[in-house]
Amino acid sequence: MNIPLLFPEWNAPSHVFAGMTTRQGGHSVAPYGLVNGRAGGLNLGDHVGDDPTVVARNRAALALPASPIWMRQVHGCDVVDLDTLAPNAQTPIADAAITSGVDWACVVLVADCMPVLLTDAKGLV
Repeated sequence: MNIPLLFPEWNAPSHVFAGMTTRQGGHSVAPYGLVNGRAGGLNLGDHVGDDPTVVARNRAALALPASPIWMRQVHGCDVVDLDTLAPNAQTPIADAAITSGVDWACVVLVADCMPVLLTDAKGLV
């Protein structure tokens, strides 16, 4: 599947990957699809009423280089440390994620918000 990605222009170490999806390239249909209700929307939110199996297919199609941890975002100030999560833990309730490991992908869902991406100078956190 061809999922278009936008990449930030930032001064991060080359091994730190960041990208942002658009609404294109997925399996969602109206109202989560493309213009005029066409199929092909990339809805990644499992909390907005889209078919959960379609959202799961959209998320799987991202083919991220590490395991994504999806949060239940609540417009709060909690941060989840992905390195402390137990295997098969429940979906964390937080609006930010941090990790120093290479096994996790920090993901954040945005609609009308601007994501903030940070890393330390060596790309270790």
